[in-house]
This record gives sequence, C-alpha cells and structure tokens, in this order.
Amino acid sequence: MASLSRLLCLLLLLLVPPLAAAQQLPSTFSASNLTWSPTESNRNLLSGDFAAGFVPSASAKGRYRFAVWVVGSNSTNNAVIWYAHDLRSYSPHEGDVNSTLAIDAAGQLSWTAGGSNNATTIWSLQPTANTTTTPAVLQLNVTGSLVYAAAAWSSFAEPTDTLMPGQAIPEGNFTTTLQSDNGRYRLVNSATLQFNNSKMYANISSGGNALLNLTADGRLQFSGSELIASDQGTTNRVRRLTLDDDGNLRLYSLVPKTRTWLVVWQVVQELCTIRGTCAGGRICVPVGADSTSCVCPPGYRNGSLTDACTPKKNYSGRGDDDKFVRMDFVSFSGGASTTASDQGPLMTKLTPQNLADCERLCRGNSSCVAFGYKFGGDRTCLQFTGLSDGYWSPATEMSTYLRVAATDNDSNPFTGMTSMIETVCPVRLALPVPPKQARTTIRNVAIITALFAVELLAGVLSFWAFLRKYSQYREMARTLGLEYLPAGGPRRFSHAELKQATKDFSDVVGRGAYGTVFRGELPDRRAVAVKQLHGVGGGEAEFWAEVTIIARMHHLNLVRMWGFCADKDQRMLVYEYVPNGSLDKYLFAGGGGGGGEQGEQDSSSSPAAGTTGSGRSRWAARTGTSPSGRTRRCTWSGASTTSWTRASPPPTTTPPASPPWSAWSRRPCGACRTAPRCARPWGKWPRCSRAPSRSPTPSSPQSSASRTTD
Repeated sequence: MASLSRLLCLLLLLLVPPLAAAQQLPSTFSASNLTWSPTESNRNLLSGDFAAGFVPSASAKGRYRFAVWVVGSNSTNNAVIWYAHDLRSYSPHEGDVNSTLAIDAAGQLSWTAGGSNNATTIWSLQPTANTTTTPAVLQLNVTGSLVYAAAAWSSFAEPTDTLMPGQAIPEGNFTTTLQSDNGRYRLVNSATLQFNNSKMYANISSGGNALLNLTADGRLQFSGSELIASDQGTTNRVRRLTLDDDGNLRLYSLVPKTRTWLVVWQVVQELCTIRGTCAGGRICVPVGADSTSCVCPPGYRNGSLTDACTPKKNYSGRGDDDKFVRMDFVSFSGGASTTASDQGPLMTKLTPQNLADCERLCRGNSSCVAFGYKFGGDRTCLQFTGLSDGYWSPATEMSTYLRVAATDNDSNPFTGMTSMIETVCPVRLALPVPPKQARTTIRNVAIITALFAVELLAGVLSFWAFLRKYSQYREMARTLGLEYLPAGGPRRFSHAELKQATKDFSDVVGRGAYGTVFRGELPDRRAVAVKQLHGVGGGEAEFWAEVTIIARMHHLNLVRMWGFCADKDQRMLVYEYVPNGSLDKYLFAGGGGGGGEQGEQDSSSSPAAGTTGSGRSRWAARTGTSPSGRTRRCTWSGASTTSWTRASPPPTTTPPASPPWSAWSRRPCGACRTAPRCARPWGKWPRCSRAPSRSPTPSSPQSSASRTTD
C-alpha cells in the first residue's frame, strides 16, 4: 500500500509541469474577459519578447499607464515602447488603481476611472467595423504592435518615444515623430531634434535627411543615406530607437543571453551640447562617457532658493569695478550654431575687428554679462545678456569672457583643455560576435599566425645557411669572379687552412719586397711554398688577373701553382715546393743573384726561383746602373733575363762581363748595348729585348725555356 502511494505521488509530480505550462499568459483580450484592472497582472498579454498591460507611472506615485514593453531580465530592464497618450500633447494617459479596462457589447474599448455613477473615460477606441464580422479583440503581435481590429487601430500608428523595426513613420507638415517621456525633447519631421519645441540642437543624419525606416538587422534608412549600427547583421535581436529623457536619440539592442540593453548607436556624442542639460547659468562638464555634471562658473554660486547660479559679488556695470575672466572652450549658446537665425533672446552676434573691440562692446553695454570670441577667420563675437545652456567642449573653438567683480579672486577651472580632454570623446561602440564564430575566428588567426611564423623562420634559416656556405666566395665574385678560372684550376684555400699548413707561418724560406715565403705541408702530405703578399689591397684586379693567367699556364719546366688564398685582406699564393733551390744558383753562380724581385727567395731552398709578388718571372735577374745612375729594367729573350727596377738602389759592385752589362746606350730609352728595341719611354718602365751574342750552355733542361716579363 505504501509503495502504491509513492507511485501516485510521483505521477502527480510528473503532471505538474504540463499543468503549469498550460497556464501561460494570453495574447488577446476580449469582452468575455470582463474587466481588467492594474492589479490583475495575470491578465497581461504576452507575445514573444513583448508584453502589454498596466505599469506604474514614472512621474506620479499610485498612478498607472496602459503600455507595451519588451520583457527584459528584470523589471528594470523592461523597456516601455508604447503607452496610451494624447495625440496632440503626447502626454501619457494615467489612472489610479481602481481604474478598469473593458470592451462593451458594442465593441468599444474603454479605460475608465471612478465608479459606475461618476465614471470618466481616460482612453477609448471606437469601433469602425461590424463587430459580427470583425471581432472586438485587443491582440498583441510578436512584432510588439498592439492591434484592435474592430477600430482598425494599431499602436505602431501612434508612436511615443520609441520606434520599432518595421514601424511606419508618421508623415505630415512639421509632424512630431517622437517625444521624450518628460516632454522636453522632440524629433521633428523625422530629421531634427528640438528642445522645448523651438530650439534645434542636432540633426539625426549628416545631410539633414528624414528617417524612413529601422530594419531588423540594425540599419537606419534615410531619404538619401543610411546608418549602420555596430552590431548590424545580427537578426535575432530585439532593437528599438528611443528618444531618451536627456535629449539623445539612441538605438538599443537586446542581448539575448543576458536580456540587457546595449547602445549600438547614438546621435549626439557630446552630451553637454544638448540644450537644456544644464540650466540656470550652469556649465555642463562631461563625466566619463555616459554622464555629465553641472557647475557654476567662476565668481558665481548656487542660488539659495533655485538651481540658478548668482554672482558672489555685485558690480555696477559701468566698467570701473569689474573685470573679465577668460574661460577656454566654454560657450553659453547651448550647442546651437552662431547664425543669425538661431540667436536667442540672451545672445547677440556681432562682427568686431578683433578681440579688443568685442570686449569694448560688452563693457559699453551694462546688460552684457559675458562675451564669447571665436578665434578664427570669421572673428565671431557673441554677446550674452544672460547665462543659459552653458557647456564645455573643444568643439566650440572659442573662449568666453565672464564679467565679474574686480575684487573677485575665484579659481578658474576652465583654463585650457588638458584637465578635461579625457572625457570629451564618449563614443563607445560594441561589436559583439557570436561565441561559435568568435572561437572560429581565433582558431583561424592562430593557424595563420603559426604558419607565417614557421615560413618566416624557415626562410631566415635557409638564407643564413646560404650565406654561411657561399660567404667565402662573395669577395672573389665581387672583384673578378671565379667563373674566369679554368676547370681544374687552382684551389682556393682559407687563411685558417694555410695557417695550419705552415704551422702558424713559422718556417720562413724567403723574404722580398712583395711578401714572405713560408714552407708548409698540406693534409695530403704535399710540400708547398706559401707566399704571403703585402701591399696588394688596392690592386685586386691585378691580383685576380695574375691568378687567372698562372692557372692557365701548363709547362713541364714551370713550377705549378696549386692554390691561393683571398680571405678579406689576406692574399697568398700556394706553389709546388722545389727542394733543390733556385735556378739562378746554377745559372749565375757567385754572381750576387737574388737582388730585386728574386731576392725574395733563399738560395738553398727556394720553392720557385725568380717568382715575384706579381708572378712576373721565375728566373734569375740582375740589377745594374745606367750611365745616368738611374735603375732600369731590361728583359732579354734567350737563356737569361736581367731586371732593373726603379725602386732598387744602384748596385755597389760592377756587374759581370757576360752578358755585357758595362756598356749602355745614352738614348732616352737606352737599354742594352746592341740595337735595343724600346716598347715604352724611359719614365714608364721600358722593355727591351735583343738576341744575345752567345747563348749559355744550359746545365739542366730548364735552361732551354724562355720567360718574358712585364
């Protein structure tokens, strides 16, 4: 029995949710519902995101309005989009707690107050159609419009302070499109915002075009342009365009997840430029992005009975007991233009020549309490006989000079713009992105960034490897280029390799004017003679030319060049090492050979006899003195070669008799004894050649080779 009871209780619990769900709020109200009072919230109409019913009045306690609102997260976020109101004055209809709404048998919808004996009608709708064919039903649609078909009436035709997507804009001459709930501000002709029905302070579009439509995806369509909200494109949001009590026209978007309102567009960015923000001579100062503060100007204080600011000290106005206090970026024009058509009773526009004239005109008028001067080409001067709609903004491009008593020493907070510049730009746009799309965007950005970083790193590493591999050839390619060397030519050695081969250049086998010769051994056990050249920094072309020429020369009796070194400023030539010494030891025994270029090599272990720093001759050379005492170079074709260099000093001993060195020609290019042939004049290193009278008998096969120098 106990188990049966528990089973029945479980069944009842399972049936409760369907019963509760069945008792949802209706979307219609008819005559069968009898009456509807402000205390009967269960009679509220509900359709989608909207509800209709009685709401407490914001202006009077114990009073109620019949309205339509958007259901938010709580009562604070419930935004009223329409309420019953007078069509001429836009003032809301309100009733007490005892008022009732009903539909009679004739199809008239009435909201009445008082008892049956002294009932007064607050608001009513008369039927215009036959109620038998058109039922007298008040219905709330999912778009937020409240419709009474029997009277062919819709709430969208009578907007209050809010426009909804798809709502028709009223047309007509000087028609009030919207009016703020406090009645101070209006949107006129769907284009201009006005304060107190007369003072214009903003156009809702840059061209002054009229508003035509608000779309569901967040676009404001005008007669000649279009504005797009920051969250334009998202169609699953409830939007509303509302003229708020502070005079700013804002577009709101309801965030579905939190059911809170988000401002996605607004007409006025600087709230202080809205007329009526600060009255009574106060100056509006922005505080953050969404609020303002009203302060009295220097020399003034709050009035004891009103909110108006009054002077702390009086002055006569004759100009002898007063002064002017300069306030930068302050104006009392209320954000309006300075054209003649917009001048109010407290402001007069003058056209003086300069600032001094503007001040003089104000001093001459005892009613002038301040003057404003715009520092620009138009020299605008505004004279104020009263202080109203004051505000601070760099957009004024002017300074206001306030008339105070000469003994007043109040501090002036309006000097410059550095202290307030942070609050001047209250633009705040939200760009919400759906969570799934946001995650996809982040993932795509991460993948693209990672791929770019990998490609960049690979490129850097490849370029570094290329430079490291080919850096040793860059200098050679830049001067002459390795492409000119023959195939199988001399090898390029690095300085480190030759330094290791010569044991840090320790074994010196010869010295000369062009460099030093060192003995070394390559890793393959070959003995080499390394000539380290000096003073070739400016002759790069000559060096590479000689390397190319020597690399192309192949002869049995010539010493082979195995390689070279061209690291930075190091220049070395690597030759085959000749262990038997220089050839001049055998050709000119006891002749004092080894001078000049040939003096670079040691007679006992010369690697390449007669090889100079520039590779001119590997054979023995001699020096001598011409009759004039100048040194000469002479080249012979035959078994021997004699070289006279200009840089060498004259020899101290007499040259040998054979070949005949003693006799010299006194010609300008004088060279050898018998009919010399001169290739160049004396001053440019002449080159002479002649056939000797007799050829020396060679002591080796190498003596039969001939060599001509430069």
